[in-house]
Amino acid sequence: MATLNIKLTLDNADFVASELKSGGFSSSDELVAEAIVLLRLKLANEAAKAAALKQEIDLAIVQATSKDFSSLNVREIADHVL
Repeated sequence: MATLNIKLTLDNADFVASELKSGGFSSSDELVAEAIVLLRLKLANEAAKAAALKQEIDLAIVQATSKDFSSLNVREIADHVL
């Protein structure tokens, strides 16, 4: 495993201390590892949403070019994709 030294804001350091004190995590290493897992999931989810939106836009461009328009409005399309 790699070792990293990080600087935290006072607020974040207090949060880590509070989580450790409450027993939510057994170490700051465990807390940071969980935070990284959650960040990776969030980024993957955002990437999947962006890919789905791009696919919808690409389809819309093809439909518009061929004058095959959807009956959905922008909000309905966004609700479907997001």
